[in-house]
Amino acid sequence: MCGPSPRRRPPCVSVGVATWLTLRDLHRHVGLSSSSWALHGDNGQLYHGCREGSSFKALLSRAPVCEGPGSGSDGSTANCNGSEPVGPDDTAAASTRKPPTFGAGDVLGCGSLALTDGCIGIFFTLNGHFLGVCYLVRARAEPQLWPCVSVHAHWDLDFNFGASRFMFDLDSLHVSQLVPRPFMFTLNDVQDADESREKVVGRQNYQHR
Repeated sequence: MCGPSPRRRPPCVSVGVATWLTLRDLHRHVGLSSSSWALHGDNGQLYHGCREGSSFKALLSRAPVCEGPGSGSDGSTANCNGSEPVGPDDTAAASTRKPPTFGAGDVLGCGSLALTDGCIGIFFTLNGHFLGVCYLVRARAEPQLWPCVSVHAHWDLDFNFGASRFMFDLDSLHVSQLVPRPFMFTLNDVQDADESREKVVGRQNYQHR
């Protein structure tokens, strides 16, 4: 029989974190259930409790490191005009340029930051660069998050849960460095749906998943 060949789904790996409730729904990609949060590699979109992804947006980014001699008493640098930050990470640029797709040969990291008042920030890294905190999760008790990966690809995958050095330097990440990105701030609530805002200044206490 002649006719067009069936359309094949492009390879996709989804990386994120999930609560134990995801065990009830293991037949779907991570991020499609309300108990998981993920970044999908085929389109660089964020998924949480929905079949349709959302454009990549960092809710919290690293404050840009700017060129020029410091002029403040705190050693801050000059010529900071909100453009691309100078340094090993390009968080702001990554949030506004093309989606952070990833595939064979890439290293995708996902971790969580403990912020204040039970707020957890879920962040992603790509090939050693910090992409930003993409989810803010609030719960009455700190949720136990587990690493979760979904695969629709004929690829060999390597996993690192801390047995060897991460490509991204975790010691370089501090809560005090993170700043909100205007017009992007939202709160994904696990249990308190009526809460709409969260103060994001707190103690440094992070985990890498």
